[in-house]
Amino acid sequence: MGDFVALHYEATRRGVPTLTSLDTALAAVSLLEEGWTEDSTRLVDVSRLGR
Repeated sequence: MGDFVALHYEATRRGVPTLTSLDTALAAVSLLEEGWTEDSTRLVDVSRLGR
């Protein structure tokens, strides 16, 4: 677990995107396979959904 924490800290500090769960990684791969890009999507603040 210590290695994960150190790697995650360094990645975050350097601005490298990280995926911390397998289901998130699989969803990202699926979107890339379908041709989605950063330009064809938008950020959504999920804390504001349903308000």
